[in-house]
Amino acid sequence: MKSYPNNHDFVLITGAPRSGTYLLLTELAREYDIAFPVETHFIPIFYRYRFLWGDLRKIRNREKMLEAIYKFLEIWTPRSERGRDYSAIKAESLLVTRESASQIVEHSRNYNDLVRAIYASFGRKKGKGSLGDKSAFFSHVPTKLQESAVGPVKVIHIIRDGRDVSLSWMKIFTGPKTLTKAAIEWKKHVQENHRWGEKNQGSYMSLKYEELIASPDTVLEKIATFLNIKKTGITQVSTDLEQLLATGAMHEKLAGPLDPNNKKFWSSQMTSSDLRRFEYFAGDALIQMGYEVTAASYTFAQSSGYKISAALCSLYEVFTIRSLRRIVKFNLPLLIWVSTKIGVELAAIADKLDPLEGRT
Repeated sequence: MKSYPNNHDFVLITGAPRSGTYLLLTELAREYDIAFPVETHFIPIFYRYRFLWGDLRKIRNREKMLEAIYKFLEIWTPRSERGRDYSAIKAESLLVTRESASQIVEHSRNYNDLVRAIYASFGRKKGKGSLGDKSAFFSHVPTKLQESAVGPVKVIHIIRDGRDVSLSWMKIFTGPKTLTKAAIEWKKHVQENHRWGEKNQGSYMSLKYEELIASPDTVLEKIATFLNIKKTGITQVSTDLEQLLATGAMHEKLAGPLDPNNKKFWSSQMTSSDLRRFEYFAGDALIQMGYEVTAASYTFAQSSGYKISAALCSLYEVFTIRSLRRIVKFNLPLLIWVSTKIGVELAAIADKLDPLEGRT
Protein backbone atom coordinates (compact mmCIF):
# COMPACT_ATOMS: atom_id res chain seq x y z
CA MET A 1 0.00 0.00 0.00
CA LYS A 2 1.32 3.45 -0.83
CA SER A 3 0.03 6.99 -0.59
CA TYR A 4 -0.54 9.28 -3.53
CA PRO A 5 2.60 11.27 -4.29
CA ASN A 6 2.24 14.91 -3.26
CA ASN A 7 5.08 17.43 -3.25
CA HIS A 8 2.97 20.21 -1.77
CA ASP A 9 1.33 20.92 1.55
CA PHE A 10 -2.43 20.89 1.73
CA VAL A 11 -3.57 24.51 1.30
CA LEU A 12 -6.41 25.84 3.43
CA ILE A 13 -7.88 29.23 2.59
CA THR A 14 -9.73 30.43 5.64
CA GLY A 15 -11.54 33.52 6.85
CA ALA A 16 -14.85 34.74 8.13
CA PRO A 17 -17.74 34.38 5.67
CA ARG A 18 -17.96 37.26 3.16
CA SER A 19 -14.26 38.05 3.57
CA GLY A 20 -13.19 37.17 0.03
CA THR A 21 -12.28 33.50 0.44
CA TYR A 22 -13.88 32.53 -2.88
CA LEU A 23 -12.37 35.58 -4.58
CA LEU A 24 -8.88 34.58 -3.45
CA LEU A 25 -9.50 30.96 -4.40
CA THR A 26 -10.58 31.78 -7.96
CA GLU A 27 -7.75 34.25 -8.51
CA LEU A 28 -5.20 31.62 -7.47
CA ALA A 29 -6.78 28.80 -9.45
CA ARG A 30 -6.91 30.88 -12.63
CA GLU A 31 -3.16 31.46 -12.86
CA TYR A 32 -1.39 28.92 -10.65
CA ASP A 33 -0.90 25.17 -10.40
CA ILE A 34 -3.54 24.63 -7.75
CA ALA A 35 -7.15 23.44 -7.91
CA PHE A 36 -9.98 23.95 -5.45
CA PRO A 37 -13.42 22.31 -5.40
CA VAL A 38 -16.56 24.11 -4.32
CA GLU A 39 -16.54 24.41 -0.55
CA THR A 40 -16.88 20.97 1.06
CA HIS A 41 -17.02 21.39 4.87
CA PHE A 42 -16.70 17.63 5.39
CA ILE A 43 -13.08 17.46 6.59
CA PRO A 44 -13.43 18.50 10.26
CA ILE A 45 -17.00 17.19 10.50
CA PHE A 46 -16.08 13.62 9.52
CA TYR A 47 -12.89 13.80 11.55
CA ARG A 48 -14.99 14.20 14.69
CA TYR A 49 -17.08 11.16 13.75
CA ARG A 50 -14.33 8.99 12.27
CA PHE A 51 -14.68 6.48 15.13
CA LEU A 52 -18.00 5.32 13.63
CA TRP A 53 -16.13 3.53 10.83
CA GLY A 54 -13.75 1.70 13.13
CA ASP A 55 -10.16 0.85 12.29
CA LEU A 56 -9.40 2.64 9.02
CA ARG A 57 -6.39 0.43 8.42
CA LYS A 58 -8.98 -2.07 7.23
CA ILE A 59 -9.85 -1.48 3.59
CA ARG A 60 -13.55 -2.29 4.02
CA ASN A 61 -13.90 0.40 6.69
CA ARG A 62 -12.23 2.95 4.43
CA GLU A 63 -14.60 2.00 1.62
CA LYS A 64 -17.61 2.55 3.88
CA MET A 65 -16.32 5.88 5.14
CA LEU A 66 -15.51 7.14 1.66
CA GLU A 67 -19.01 6.25 0.48
CA ALA A 68 -20.41 8.13 3.49
CA ILE A 69 -18.34 11.19 2.51
CA TYR A 70 -19.77 11.06 -1.01
CA LYS A 71 -23.28 10.83 0.43
CA PHE A 72 -22.55 13.89 2.56
CA LEU A 73 -21.38 15.79 -0.52
CA GLU A 74 -24.44 14.67 -2.50
CA ILE A 75 -26.75 15.96 0.21
CA TRP A 76 -25.00 19.11 1.36
CA THR A 77 -22.99 20.57 -1.52
CA PRO A 78 -25.92 21.43 -3.85
CA ARG A 79 -27.85 22.89 -0.92
CA SER A 80 -24.96 25.10 0.13
CA GLU A 81 -24.70 26.28 -3.49
CA ARG A 82 -28.46 26.61 -4.02
CA GLY A 83 -29.57 28.54 -7.08
CA ARG A 84 -26.76 27.23 -9.27
CA ASP A 85 -26.94 24.49 -11.91
CA TYR A 86 -26.68 21.10 -10.20
CA SER A 87 -24.68 19.40 -12.96
CA ALA A 88 -22.19 22.28 -12.94
CA ILE A 89 -21.91 22.09 -9.14
CA LYS A 90 -21.22 18.36 -9.34
CA ALA A 91 -18.53 18.89 -11.99
CA GLU A 92 -16.70 21.34 -9.72
CA SER A 93 -17.12 19.30 -6.54
CA LEU A 94 -15.25 16.33 -5.11
CA LEU A 95 -18.05 14.12 -6.41
CA VAL A 96 -16.14 13.88 -9.70
CA THR A 97 -13.62 11.67 -7.89
CA ARG A 98 -16.22 8.99 -7.15
CA GLU A 99 -15.22 6.99 -10.21
CA SER A 100 -11.73 6.73 -8.68
CA ALA A 101 -12.99 5.50 -5.30
CA SER A 102 -11.17 2.16 -5.44
CA GLN A 103 -7.81 3.86 -6.09
CA ILE A 104 -8.47 6.41 -3.33
CA VAL A 105 -9.16 3.63 -0.82
CA GLU A 106 -6.17 1.61 -2.00
CA HIS A 107 -3.77 4.53 -1.59
CA SER A 108 -4.80 5.42 1.96
CA ARG A 109 -4.45 3.89 5.39
CA ASN A 110 -6.09 6.42 7.73
CA TYR A 111 -8.36 9.46 7.65
CA ASN A 112 -5.59 11.92 6.75
CA ASP A 113 -4.61 9.76 3.79
CA LEU A 114 -8.21 9.35 2.68
CA VAL A 115 -8.78 13.10 2.60
CA ARG A 116 -5.57 13.82 0.74
CA ALA A 117 -6.23 11.02 -1.76
CA ILE A 118 -9.66 12.48 -2.56
CA TYR A 119 -8.15 15.89 -3.24
CA ALA A 120 -5.22 14.43 -5.18
CA SER A 121 -7.71 12.65 -7.43
CA PHE A 122 -9.59 15.92 -7.92
CA GLY A 123 -6.36 17.73 -8.75
CA ARG A 124 -5.42 15.18 -11.40
CA LYS A 125 -8.84 15.53 -13.02
CA LYS A 126 -8.30 19.29 -13.18
CA GLY A 127 -4.71 18.95 -14.38
CA LYS A 128 -3.31 20.65 -11.26
CA GLY A 129 -0.64 19.47 -8.82
CA SER A 130 -1.43 21.23 -5.54
CA LEU A 131 -4.27 20.39 -3.18
CA GLY A 132 -6.51 22.88 -1.42
CA ASP A 133 -9.87 23.82 0.02
CA LYS A 134 -11.43 26.88 1.52
CA SER A 135 -13.34 27.10 4.75
CA ALA A 136 -15.62 29.88 5.90
CA PHE A 137 -17.92 28.21 8.41
CA PHE A 138 -20.58 30.35 10.08
CA SER A 139 -19.53 29.06 13.50
CA HIS A 140 -15.76 29.04 13.44
CA VAL A 141 -14.08 25.64 13.25
CA PRO A 142 -10.63 25.88 14.87
CA THR A 143 -7.74 25.70 12.43
CA LYS A 144 -6.05 23.26 14.81
CA LEU A 145 -8.93 20.82 14.34
CA GLN A 146 -8.76 21.12 10.56
CA GLU A 147 -5.01 20.55 10.65
CA SER A 148 -5.53 17.41 12.76
CA ALA A 149 -8.06 16.18 10.22
CA VAL A 150 -5.96 16.61 7.11
CA GLY A 151 -2.37 16.57 8.32
CA PRO A 152 0.24 19.31 7.68
CA VAL A 153 -1.32 22.39 6.13
CA LYS A 154 -0.39 25.81 4.88
CA VAL A 155 -3.02 28.33 5.87
CA ILE A 156 -3.87 31.46 3.92
CA HIS A 157 -5.96 33.66 6.18
CA ILE A 158 -7.82 36.44 4.40
CA ILE A 159 -9.09 39.24 6.64
CA ARG A 160 -11.67 41.86 5.72
CA ASP A 161 -12.88 44.81 7.77
CA GLY A 162 -15.46 43.24 10.06
CA ARG A 163 -17.89 46.10 9.58
CA ASP A 164 -18.04 45.46 5.83
CA VAL A 165 -18.24 41.72 6.51
CA SER A 166 -21.27 42.21 8.75
CA LEU A 167 -23.10 44.35 6.18
CA SER A 168 -22.69 41.64 3.55
CA TRP A 169 -23.09 38.64 5.86
CA MET A 170 -26.39 39.73 7.37
CA LYS A 171 -28.02 39.98 3.93
CA ILE A 172 -27.76 36.27 3.21
CA PHE A 173 -29.84 33.41 4.59
CA THR A 174 -26.91 31.69 6.27
CA GLY A 175 -25.76 34.90 7.93
CA PRO A 176 -26.29 36.12 11.49
CA LYS A 177 -29.58 37.69 12.48
CA THR A 178 -28.11 40.48 14.59
CA LEU A 179 -25.20 42.87 14.26
CA THR A 180 -24.01 41.80 17.70
CA LYS A 181 -23.75 38.19 16.56
CA ALA A 182 -21.95 39.26 13.37
CA ALA A 183 -19.39 41.20 15.42
CA ILE A 184 -18.83 38.34 17.86
CA GLU A 185 -18.46 35.70 15.13
CA TRP A 186 -16.14 37.86 13.00
CA LYS A 187 -13.95 38.50 16.02
CA LYS A 188 -13.85 34.77 16.84
CA HIS A 189 -12.82 33.90 13.29
CA VAL A 190 -10.00 36.40 12.92
CA GLN A 191 -8.53 36.09 16.40
CA GLU A 192 -8.48 32.28 16.53
CA ASN A 193 -6.83 32.06 13.12
CA HIS A 194 -4.36 34.76 14.14
CA ARG A 195 -3.46 32.85 17.33
CA TRP A 196 -2.89 29.67 15.31
CA GLY A 197 -0.67 31.65 12.96
CA GLU A 198 1.46 32.99 15.80
CA LYS A 199 2.17 29.41 16.88
CA ASN A 200 2.74 28.13 13.33
CA GLN A 201 4.47 31.02 11.59
CA GLY A 202 6.08 28.88 8.91
CA SER A 203 2.70 27.50 7.88
CA TYR A 204 0.59 30.66 8.09
CA MET A 205 0.16 33.73 5.95
CA SER A 206 -2.40 36.46 6.49
CA LEU A 207 -3.50 39.11 4.05
CA LYS A 208 -6.08 41.85 3.86
CA TYR A 209 -9.00 41.67 1.46
CA GLU A 210 -8.44 45.37 0.84
CA GLU A 211 -4.84 44.67 -0.24
CA LEU A 212 -5.95 41.90 -2.59
CA ILE A 213 -8.40 44.08 -4.52
CA ALA A 214 -5.92 46.98 -4.65
CA SER A 215 -2.83 45.04 -5.81
CA PRO A 216 -3.89 41.52 -6.84
CA ASP A 217 -0.76 40.60 -8.82
CA THR A 218 1.58 41.57 -5.99
CA VAL A 219 -0.48 39.73 -3.36
CA LEU A 220 -0.85 36.58 -5.48
CA GLU A 221 2.89 36.46 -6.16
CA LYS A 222 3.59 36.62 -2.42
CA ILE A 223 1.13 33.80 -1.81
CA ALA A 224 2.63 31.70 -4.61
CA THR A 225 6.09 32.13 -3.10
CA PHE A 226 4.78 31.10 0.31
CA LEU A 227 3.04 28.03 -1.14
CA ASN A 228 5.88 27.22 -3.54
CA ILE A 229 3.54 26.95 -6.51
CA LYS A 230 4.17 28.08 -10.06
CA LYS A 231 2.07 29.76 -12.71
CA THR A 232 0.57 27.35 -15.23
CA GLY A 233 1.54 29.51 -18.20
CA ILE A 234 -2.01 29.24 -19.47
CA THR A 235 -3.99 32.48 -19.64
CA GLN A 236 -7.60 31.99 -18.57
CA VAL A 237 -10.27 34.65 -18.55
CA SER A 238 -12.06 32.59 -15.89
CA THR A 239 -12.13 29.03 -14.61
CA ASP A 240 -15.18 26.76 -14.70
CA LEU A 241 -15.49 27.17 -10.94
CA GLU A 242 -15.38 30.95 -11.23
CA GLN A 243 -18.11 30.92 -13.87
CA LEU A 244 -20.22 28.65 -11.68
CA LEU A 245 -19.85 30.80 -8.58
CA ALA A 246 -20.66 33.99 -10.48
CA THR A 247 -24.13 32.60 -11.29
CA GLY A 248 -25.14 33.00 -7.66
CA ALA A 249 -26.28 36.31 -6.17
CA MET A 250 -23.78 35.96 -3.32
CA HIS A 251 -20.78 35.92 -5.67
CA GLU A 252 -21.94 37.73 -8.80
CA LYS A 253 -19.03 40.19 -8.58
CA LEU A 254 -16.65 37.33 -9.39
CA ALA A 255 -17.76 37.72 -13.02
CA GLY A 256 -16.20 41.17 -13.31
CA PRO A 257 -12.78 42.72 -12.73
CA LEU A 258 -11.54 43.39 -9.21
CA ASP A 259 -12.75 46.71 -7.89
CA PRO A 260 -10.24 48.46 -5.59
CA ASN A 261 -13.06 50.63 -4.25
CA ASN A 262 -15.07 47.66 -2.97
CA LYS A 263 -14.42 48.58 0.65
CA LYS A 264 -15.44 50.86 3.52
CA PHE A 265 -19.16 50.48 2.82
CA TRP A 266 -19.67 50.79 6.55
CA SER A 267 -18.75 54.48 6.42
CA SER A 268 -21.90 55.26 4.42
CA GLN A 269 -24.20 52.31 5.18
CA MET A 270 -23.87 51.93 8.94
CA THR A 271 -25.71 54.23 11.28
CA SER A 272 -23.70 55.77 14.09
CA SER A 273 -25.61 53.50 16.50
CA ASP A 274 -24.71 50.37 14.50
CA LEU A 275 -21.12 51.47 14.23
CA ARG A 276 -20.86 51.92 17.98
CA ARG A 277 -22.49 48.54 18.53
CA PHE A 278 -20.09 46.67 16.24
CA GLU A 279 -17.04 48.38 17.71
CA TYR A 280 -18.43 47.82 21.19
CA PHE A 281 -18.17 44.08 20.65
CA ALA A 282 -15.28 43.76 18.18
CA GLY A 283 -13.34 47.02 18.28
CA ASP A 284 -10.34 45.37 19.91
CA ALA A 285 -10.15 42.86 17.04
CA LEU A 286 -10.44 45.65 14.47
CA ILE A 287 -7.48 47.42 16.04
CA GLN A 288 -5.51 44.16 16.34
CA MET A 289 -6.00 43.52 12.61
CA GLY A 290 -4.92 47.04 11.68
CA TYR A 291 -8.27 48.77 11.10
CA GLU A 292 -9.26 52.15 12.42
CA VAL A 293 -12.12 52.44 14.88
CA THR A 294 -14.40 55.41 15.31
CA ALA A 295 -15.85 54.77 18.76
CA ALA A 296 -14.16 54.84 22.12
CA SER A 297 -16.26 52.05 23.66
CA TYR A 298 -14.51 49.06 22.15
CA THR A 299 -12.96 48.24 25.55
CA PHE A 300 -16.26 46.50 26.41
CA ALA A 301 -14.93 43.51 24.48
CA GLN A 302 -12.50 42.98 27.36
CA SER A 303 -15.15 43.08 30.10
CA SER A 304 -17.06 40.31 31.86
CA GLY A 305 -20.30 41.62 30.35
CA TYR A 306 -19.03 40.61 26.91
CA LYS A 307 -19.38 36.91 27.66
CA ILE A 308 -22.92 37.38 28.97
CA SER A 309 -23.96 39.36 25.89
CA ALA A 310 -22.33 36.80 23.60
CA ALA A 311 -24.13 33.94 25.34
CA LEU A 312 -27.52 35.69 25.12
CA CYS A 313 -26.96 36.47 21.45
CA SER A 314 -26.01 32.86 20.71
CA LEU A 315 -29.12 31.66 22.55
CA TYR A 316 -31.28 33.86 20.34
CA GLU A 317 -29.61 32.45 17.23
CA VAL A 318 -30.48 28.89 18.30
CA PHE A 319 -34.13 29.46 17.50
CA THR A 320 -33.72 29.87 13.74
CA ILE A 321 -34.01 27.57 10.72
CA ARG A 322 -30.45 28.50 9.86
CA SER A 323 -29.26 27.19 13.23
CA LEU A 324 -31.15 23.94 12.69
CA ARG A 325 -29.39 23.54 9.32
CA ARG A 326 -26.01 23.94 11.02
CA ILE A 327 -26.89 21.32 13.62
CA VAL A 328 -27.95 18.90 10.87
CA LYS A 329 -24.76 19.55 8.90
CA PHE A 330 -22.41 19.01 11.83
CA ASN A 331 -24.17 15.74 12.68
CA LEU A 332 -24.79 14.54 9.14
CA PRO A 333 -22.04 11.87 9.28
CA LEU A 334 -23.88 10.27 12.22
CA LEU A 335 -27.21 10.43 10.36
CA ILE A 336 -25.62 8.87 7.27
CA TRP A 337 -24.03 6.11 9.35
CA VAL A 338 -27.33 5.30 11.08
CA SER A 339 -29.34 5.40 7.84
CA THR A 340 -26.88 2.98 6.22
CA LYS A 341 -27.20 0.60 9.16
CA ILE A 342 -31.01 0.53 8.93
CA GLY A 343 -31.15 0.52 5.14
CA VAL A 344 -32.66 3.97 4.60
CA GLU A 345 -31.52 6.22 1.74
CA LEU A 346 -30.94 9.57 3.42
CA ALA A 347 -30.40 11.48 0.16
CA ALA A 348 -33.88 10.49 -1.03
CA ILE A 349 -35.41 11.76 2.21
CA ALA A 350 -33.48 15.03 1.88
CA ASP A 351 -34.74 15.45 -1.69
CA LYS A 352 -38.34 15.04 -0.53
CA LEU A 353 -37.99 17.42 2.42
CA ASP A 354 -35.84 19.95 0.58
CA PRO A 355 -36.09 19.37 -3.19
CA LEU A 356 -33.45 20.74 -5.53
CA GLU A 357 -34.20 22.12 -8.98
CA GLY A 358 -32.36 20.49 -11.84
CA ARG A 359 -31.27 17.44 -9.87
CA THR A 360 -31.36 14.19 -11.80
